Amino acid sequence: MRPLTVLLILLFPLAGCGKKESRDDKCLEGADVKYCLSEGGVLLTSQCPKVRNLYKAFKYFKKACSIGSREGCNVLGVMYRKGLGLKTDGPKAVEYFTRACDPTYPDGCFNLGTTYMSGLLGTKQYDKAIKAFEIACDNKMMAGCHALGLLHKEGFGVVRNQEKAVQYFKKSCEARLWEGCFFLGYHYQFGFGVPKNLKTAFSYYRRACDKGFIAACVDVGLLLQSGSGGIEKDDRAAFSLFEKACAMKNLLGCVNLGVVYINGLGVKKDERRAYELFLDACNKGSGKGCYNLALMYENGVYRVKDLDEARKHYASACEYGDKEGCHKKESLLK
Repeated sequence: MRPLTVLLILLFPLAGCGKKESRDDKCLEGADVKYCLSEGGVLLTSQCPKVRNLYKAFKYFKKACSIGSREGCNVLGVMYRKGLGLKTDGPKAVEYFTRACDPTYPDGCFNLGTTYMSGLLGTKQYDKAIKAFEIACDNKMMAGCHALGLLHKEGFGVVRNQEKAVQYFKKSCEARLWEGCFFLGYHYQFGFGVPKNLKTAFSYYRRACDKGFIAACVDVGLLLQSGSGGIEKDDRAAFSLFEKACAMKNLLGCVNLGVVYINGLGVKKDERRAYELFLDACNKGSGKGCYNLALMYENGVYRVKDLDEARKHYASACEYGDKEGCHKKESLLK
């Protein structure tokens, strides 16, 4: 299961060191909302120590919130949620995000939903998160639609419903949230909520990969390797995609690159390179990396056959959640 995406919406231009001193009277006394927000943003996000002032930023946003600015309330929620200049406080974050949340300001609703899911209130309150995300999604805040897709996919706070998940992922994909396209590829590949269609899965994975969602590149490569479902087999293209994914620190990409090297698929066979890739992936917590490393020791590929080493790496694979590793660990103990 992939972790639910959590994103706090807070956008301000980064300020340099050449700004004039903020005028408290214009915000705190004059109640100029635009000034409170713009100057508060500078004080909050400036990279210049002489300008950045979280205490004053808090006062400006609190003033803006008190005179009806949902954006001001939203920023206060973010400050409490992230502990910016003050102690992290989940209930306070919820209080201000609730004041920010409205069909006219769906960003506040999205942040409210992510806070309910964060556990900052002691438990994850998925039912309340869903209501907040629904307001966000209904008002064209597509990250809210994507969050609803993830919740329906996993069955958190709702009855698991892959058909609804697909509907929400279509919205997020169309809005260029590329993880949405990735999950559409997943659903079409395995027939979850839609008829199984590898060509359609391939097109969604390719779209996400081309836009920089690296996990999708691995799936494009695997489908090119398989050459099934009407997809033309292309080992060389698969190799390039695994290489790209691995270069971007995607561990599954590195493991599949190792598989390519050990079998000489689309590239010259290189057992040493495969061993290095599996070892590095295993050391970084990849169950599949540990599993393939163990296979090399079990079968004496590149390294001398060593069942003790094989058992050790199968055990690591199992610890990292690889079911095949658990099975192999037990079978080697007999």
